Amino acid sequence: MSLVESMREFITERLTAAAEEIFRVVEETIAEYEEAIARQRRLLELVWKPEIKLHRIVCTEMGPVERATRWNRDIPVQIQVLTTLGAPTATCL
Repeated sequence: MSLVESMREFITERLTAAAEEIFRVVEETIAEYEEAIARQRRLLELVWKPEIKLHRIVCTEMGPVERATRWNRDIPVQIQVLTTLGAPTATCL
């Protein structure tokens, strides 16, 4: 094999290896971008379509008439929402 052919083969191998490395990095970068876009899309969904969960609190210490009477007399019903547990509780006074 002549010097020119050896040099051509060497350059071809190096260029091929460099091209493969470039394509590998590009594929990894695209995968990272797709993951970031998916995360951003989920966050956007949370902002545009919030999921609101309402909990009904039933005060069992008094009936509906007693509750209405107490409410009319401005006796407060304290409601404490335990956000860490995710379950609201009520205390009737």
